[in-house]
Amino acid sequence: MLFQRILIIFLCLPLTHIPSLAKGKEKTPNAPVTIRIGVSEYQNIEDVYRLYTGLFHDLAKLADREHPVSFEVAVGDYAEVLDWWEKKQIDAAVLAATPMAMLFNGLNNKERQLENSPSKTPDRQKQLALERERLNNSYVATTGGYLGPTFVPSIQRLEGLSIQQQVQLHRKVDNVELAFHTVALVRNSPDLANVNTLKEILSLHRPVRFLYVRPLSASGYILPKHALELYKDDLSTRSDITEVFTYQQPASIKRLVNYPMADDDGKILVAFVHDSSKISPTQLLQLKVVQGLEELNNPIPYNVLLVNYNIPETFDRNKKLLTDLVNKMSTAPPSPFGLIHEADWVGNYADLQKWMAEVHVDLSTQREYHATLDDIIDP
Repeated sequence: MLFQRILIIFLCLPLTHIPSLAKGKEKTPNAPVTIRIGVSEYQNIEDVYRLYTGLFHDLAKLADREHPVSFEVAVGDYAEVLDWWEKKQIDAAVLAATPMAMLFNGLNNKERQLENSPSKTPDRQKQLALERERLNNSYVATTGGYLGPTFVPSIQRLEGLSIQQQVQLHRKVDNVELAFHTVALVRNSPDLANVNTLKEILSLHRPVRFLYVRPLSASGYILPKHALELYKDDLSTRSDITEVFTYQQPASIKRLVNYPMADDDGKILVAFVHDSSKISPTQLLQLKVVQGLEELNNPIPYNVLLVNYNIPETFDRNKKLLTDLVNKMSTAPPSPFGLIHEADWVGNYADLQKWMAEVHVDLSTQREYHATLDDIIDP
């Protein structure tokens, strides 16, 4: 697994240079400004790499001839991209919900430590207030789910939504929230035909196995653990309930569909995945949504594009360039990503920060493999 991860990054994810394009044969009068982008992702890495290089290629084409822009894109897991951010190796980042919440939590922890410190000074308080202002001001836009022409039916079909309704939902425009959700899935098998809620599943007194994605997954672990707090009294008395991590959203779905696998035989598998997980029409017929977990309806923010405020010498320039390009894209033909600027984006992470504290998510313990940016650029 470790070798496979390294191989995928080294062979498929070289740092890619995406120049802005100009019409005509004339040379560009000014050298392009190069902006290095780190994209946080832990699954479908090759697809994510292609999608984001395509997105920034489209943005670069919108740049003025007088102010050309080029982008260099690298994809890493949550810990890696945050490490590049702190080390000032990237000028901007596309952060998923968990690493974004971790940036907020890191600042919250600094403020709490200072508040309880005997060495608290006005200068240090002012410094942290400035850091929070810079973090809040680093935001450029929120990205929606990918809606290209090969859009695949997702789990939302299980909730009665047509493809057209899903597309409208995930474009996230006209006051529709820029977020996705978690669903709990079980096999649509004869033995569970009349079972629709988690309470009914537990009442069968059969062994239950919860399939989580990974400890840093907002939709595949953090929110589900929060939702299961409602059943903690029932769960605490059961010795036949187990938990495993599959480490990929598609792997959780595959494990349900291919039941029984290994030691799953005889157990009721309950998988937690995000509701826009791609799923085949055949798989749709084999699964159903578990009801009775209302907390799963809480929204999880889509990825956000931020400028690295740790690099003050280029921050204002890069923020203006990216903001101008995003604004131009909003008036151009619809982007599959649907880059949209949210006025109150900070408030989207308040609940997630609380859930992470509940389940004791610690980034430092989740680094299975940590590639430096140099590893990816020049392996």
